[in-house]
Amino acid sequence: MIKRAKNECVRIRFPVLNLSQLRIVAFADASFNNLPNGGSQGGNIIFLADDQSSSPLQWESCRIKRTVRSTLAAETLALSDVCDNSVYMAELMTEVLQSDAHKSRIQCVTDNQSIFDNVYSTKPVSDQELRLDVSAIREKKDKKHIQISWTPSKSNPANVFTKKGAPSNLLNTILSEGRLNNY
Repeated sequence: MIKRAKNECVRIRFPVLNLSQLRIVAFADASFNNLPNGGSQGGNIIFLADDQSSSPLQWESCRIKRTVRSTLAAETLALSDVCDNSVYMAELMTEVLQSDAHKSRIQCVTDNQSIFDNVYSTKPVSDQELRLDVSAIREKKDKKHIQISWTPSKSNPANVFTKKGAPSNLLNTILSEGRLNNY
């Protein structure tokens, strides 16, 4: 990704946002067992958005801190991280703007149907190590701190942070136009 970024022209537009419509939209993705020594990659990007425009707040691509045994586990940990980071960003925005109107408007997006289904289910996941992570996401959702939604993989701009050769055109378009479509 860094090599491609050095070779491609990338523009980031920071449009003026309507403060009364602010929300946080965060995308998470993971790749299972794609790093040396059995490691997995997690990535996310968090946007501050209104109904028309968006600006990136934070992005990350890093090795998942735990060794995981499945794609579900990798995706769960990536989603958990972006949920935590989004709540933190909302707290920062509250301090900066002296308003908490946007705090209940955090949307965390995954392209993994299994984790999405597990977050909205009352049944515990079979992997005991994941139960706490899924429960933490559910608790944030149930307390209305965040909303969880699903998107097809091709519509997830965080894919570029986790998969070698993933097309970067979606992320480049969002960054250069300063607009999230359909979120």
